[in-house]
Amino acid sequence: MSSRLIDSGPAASAAGGDRRAAKLAATAAIWREGNLHVALCPEFDVASQGKTASEARMNVQEALELFLDHSSPEERKRRYRPAVK
Repeated sequence: MSSRLIDSGPAASAAGGDRRAAKLAATAAIWREGNLHVALCPEFDVASQGKTASEARMNVQEALELFLDHSSPEERKRRYRPAVK
């Protein structure tokens, strides 16, 4: 299962360092492992988990927002990998 994450807010731009409000479309790959669902955003290698797929998606979106808000421009640029279409 995969879905698109839409981040809008004061997050920095994906590959750059500009901290203006930005919109970012990112992918969330979600799968089940045991009793939990795991969610991965491959564009930035950010992951989280939840009891349901919906909870895992919300948690990885929050993790991505935190990463974008608190990482340096160099770290964002180093980790960014555009999604394969």
